[in-house]
Amino acid sequence: MKYTIQGPEDYRLIPMEGVRTYEFPLHHSHNAIWDSNVGPDGKLYFALASEIATSGYVRFCRYDYKTGEMEELFKIEDVIMPQDRAIRASKFHSSICFMPDGRICMTTHTTDKSPRHPTWMCYAYYHHLWEGFAGGNIVIYDPKTGHAENLGIPVPHESIYGSCYEPGHNAIWFLGFMRGHLYRYSLDDKSVMDFGKVSEDYSFRLVVGPDGNMYGASRTGHFYKVDTEKLEIKDLMYQFKHTPFEYMPRYNNLSIARNGADGKLYIATMYGTSFLAYDP
Repeated sequence: MKYTIQGPEDYRLIPMEGVRTYEFPLHHSHNAIWDSNVGPDGKLYFALASEIATSGYVRFCRYDYKTGEMEELFKIEDVIMPQDRAIRASKFHSSICFMPDGRICMTTHTTDKSPRHPTWMCYAYYHHLWEGFAGGNIVIYDPKTGHAENLGIPVPHESIYGSCYEPGHNAIWFLGFMRGHLYRYSLDDKSVMDFGKVSEDYSFRLVVGPDGNMYGASRTGHFYKVDTEKLEIKDLMYQFKHTPFEYMPRYNNLSIARNGADGKLYIATMYGTSFLAYDP
């Protein structure tokens, strides 16, 4: 392995015929991508984000592998109702999901500062009416029409750190960044349910299992199931391999989860080497 991480030239071990890249200009103010998903059309949809010190807003983009072209689909400040003094909606985070009709749902998160602040200060200004973060928005984008719709802020002041569309009940499940609560938004009756605290904080990955239920884990790796029919949370009495926090943003919750052809849910964790195959 040590011979494949010495520099860009090492990537030439990969057949170059299959590699496509797009590089943003060095002077570009956006500095992160924390959310992406490949659509039914084979194109990559992703969120171009900004963090910490630029006061930027998220951009929703699409990359075409065949042509190598990237296009900006919308600017979030044109969809929501931003305030000049407020902490920015700078990111879509672990939330881009495709709905049965081809539309895309996503939720906003903040990691960038108000232009009046020296750096990102989301906790210090949590309750501030004018310079705090108003709350994460639910946004629906239709690739067919190019129209983006803002469904509003389901939980005031809370930044939505991750969300997942659940087709069985046409609902969006999401997790709060600051409080660690789990929420459910019904696209049918527009109701919001707060299921309380499921994580210390900073938990963001949710996945629909092969049984139609929702699965997630706390920041420290406690695995749980949400019965989407009964609307109940069940502790699965398993903790992913956990190590002490070495620095503030360390995670031990689930990272990637995929439904297998055998009906099992296969899960890898954020840190370490934990891997789980779960049979619902």
